[in-house]
Amino acid sequence: MSRPQPIRLAFTLLEMLATLALLAVLATVVTVSLAGPRRAARAQDAADELLHYDRLAREWCRRFGRPGEITFDLDRGTVRRVMTGDRDGSPQPAALHVPGGFRIARVVSAGHSREAGEVTLPCSARGQTPSYAVLLAGPEGGRQWVVVAGLSGKAVTAGDAREVEAIFQSLSGGDDAP
Repeated sequence: MSRPQPIRLAFTLLEMLATLALLAVLATVVTVSLAGPRRAARAQDAADELLHYDRLAREWCRRFGRPGEITFDLDRGTVRRVMTGDRDGSPQPAALHVPGGFRIARVVSAGHSREAGEVTLPCSARGQTPSYAVLLAGPEGGRQWVVVAGLSGKAVTAGDAREVEAIFQSLSGGDDAP
């Protein structure tokens, strides 16, 4: 008659170390695979904030029937709107600081392109601006172009400067690149 084998109730140290190592590898793979989408989502959030501010400026001009300006300060990384005729000390809306460590690296509109200083775009009493594009540069080297149609305020994202130049060429109807 054979003796019954004792029942094993615990893992050995080697089995636990192997399991922990496997979990560490899986966690690393998941973290690396989610980094790209996270970066893209942060860029989209920054673009959405910028577009929301643009819409607010346009809506204010339409609502009150008064022209204004949208000013991009590339050195400070801010966007502000100024209502024409309100420069006499009356309160102005707060400036938008581009969120998430992003900065405004370049602003392109018909006929000019700036990478420093201020760019001011007029906004008519009907809420229309010239068409423009903004390059948002991220903290991890990510870049996102946002192109805004001046008449409607509709926005699209562009992959690179060549795509933006092609859009402005088609708008101008000629071969002039910004």
